[in-house]
Amino acid sequence: MPMPYAHYVGDRDPAGLLIPTLDDYRTACARLSDAQWNQPWQPGKWTVRQIMVHVAQWEMIFGYRTTCAVSMKEFAIQGADQDALMARTALIDGPTALAAFEGARRMNAGLIQSLSATDRAVAIKHPEYGTITVNDIIVQIVGHGMHHLPQIQATASATR
Repeated sequence: MPMPYAHYVGDRDPAGLLIPTLDDYRTACARLSDAQWNQPWQPGKWTVRQIMVHVAQWEMIFGYRTTCAVSMKEFAIQGADQDALMARTALIDGPTALAAFEGARRMNAGLIQSLSATDRAVAIKHPEYGTITVNDIIVQIVGHGMHHLPQIQATASATR
């Protein structure tokens, strides 16, 4: 089963996309007005602030999973509900979420760049996808970010 968001990465090495996509987030978010942070990116969808919180949360989760997978024998992933995770984030502003994402992404980049091919091939049990590898998680990290980036870019490009 292909990993979610894998089509965003394609045949490219996901490790090489970590910092360029971080730079893309920083560029897009720098163009956002205070009002744009709090507007839905499309009618009925999350606000840009909520998207950034979500992306930061999952960057941390994927990083934790990667760290555990290469550090603990027989690591098994615990599932997570994105909606439940978002339930208590109303007081987290967009710039704080961006800063958290940047810190987590830089940590993940350092970790991922240190991994050998053997590390990236380590198998992990996932409750939804069965047996996956560390490289599959790395693809999710990058692909998830690439999935949400156009939502923020579209809002940042709109007239203020």
